[in-house]
Amino acid sequence: MAASLQWVQSLRTVFQAATEPHPSIKSPTEIHSIRLFAALMLVLALLIVVFTIIPFLPEFFSPDSEWFGPDLLATGIVVLLVTSSWWSRRGHVQVTNYLVSSTFLLAIVVFAYPDMGLWELNFINWAVLPLMLASMFAPLAFSALLLFFLTLGSALIAYLTPEASFIEIATGPLAFVIVTFALQVVAVLYFRRLAAERASQEVETERLRMALENEREINHLKDHLMATISHEFKTPLAAIYTASEMIENYNDRLPAERRMELLHRIQSQVNGLSDLVSEVALMRRMQGGTFPLERQMHNLRAFCEELVRDYETFNAPDHDYTLNYTLSDDEVCVDMRLLRPIVGNLLSNAVKYSRSGSPIRLEMSRVDHWLLVTVEDQGVGIKLTDQTRIFEPFFRGENAPLATGTGLGLKIVQDCVALYGGEINFTSQEGIGTRFAVRLPLSAA
Repeated sequence: MAASLQWVQSLRTVFQAATEPHPSIKSPTEIHSIRLFAALMLVLALLIVVFTIIPFLPEFFSPDSEWFGPDLLATGIVVLLVTSSWWSRRGHVQVTNYLVSSTFLLAIVVFAYPDMGLWELNFINWAVLPLMLASMFAPLAFSALLLFFLTLGSALIAYLTPEASFIEIATGPLAFVIVTFALQVVAVLYFRRLAAERASQEVETERLRMALENEREINHLKDHLMATISHEFKTPLAAIYTASEMIENYNDRLPAERRMELLHRIQSQVNGLSDLVSEVALMRRMQGGTFPLERQMHNLRAFCEELVRDYETFNAPDHDYTLNYTLSDDEVCVDMRLLRPIVGNLLSNAVKYSRSGSPIRLEMSRVDHWLLVTVEDQGVGIKLTDQTRIFEPFFRGENAPLATGTGLGLKIVQDCVALYGGEINFTSQEGIGTRFAVRLPLSAA
């Protein structure tokens, strides 16, 4: 008993080694397919040897024997099956499948003639089964074509051979065809399920990878945002503290103009802090997807004039501002929650990256159903290598390291324009200046 179990275990080890895929094959689905295909080829070769070759070995080497041709063909098929088993282990399952299937089909066409006796019925019995099983990994259309030809061939044999009726063939060889074709459909559906599971796993893996990358990016942005906000808060708070301390300690000795200058500095720094908080809150709302458009009638001329006046008076009075408002109506239906940060950030950037005294031009016009906003400066410009990255959050150009800001302005402008359904373009040349142009769709009130 122990010897028998040892022999069975040894045979199992040899069989596993004979069907083990090549080490370069890593996919679980391909490993299962290759193992099944290689095992199928070996089992079919063993069956043909046992039932087709061994019983007729005494007559095998006699050319005059009526079994010489079929046994020679069976031997060739056995060699082909063993070779296909070895070749499929390297991943060439589809190629060996078509080769084996085509060989069996050719064998039936060449040898299955009525004038060679009724051995063709036995041959079909053994040819149909491996033929259909070998095509398990082929498309169903290919297998259906084989089924059609085999059924047609069986009917033709029954017609040309009076000794064999179609009922006899149908209950014999054709029954093998039907059974094996059903098995083939099951096998194909099984491997399609494996492939679908593999694709689903790949999609899920990619989704998890993207989620992990997004989480890392969000964490990075949060860290960068906190560091930037901390840095941006220190300077205005220090200016506010210094100005308020001077007013508190030296108020009676300060000229009225100096006191007013310190108060304006405090107001300017407070406005800057307020704008920073508003930018962060706006960016968070836009990323959260809770920002529907709310268009209302607003006086755009007054908005532009007030914005330019604030820069002329408080924010950056040492620039030459030009406002060109050419809309026929002062009242326009717009969403000011988006338009204000668009114009404000573009104008702020123009001021930050322009030399003192240089001209800055703000233009607002209308073409058909589009509102056109243009901000142009003659500042340092944007380096060509930086122009593809200027809309990235926290990105700062190499040629403007001393300019203050969070690096969120243009990102906010881009997101606001996208929410509005508009377009943004720019042209820039280093050392000459930059021109931003925004197109926003208009609608009736």
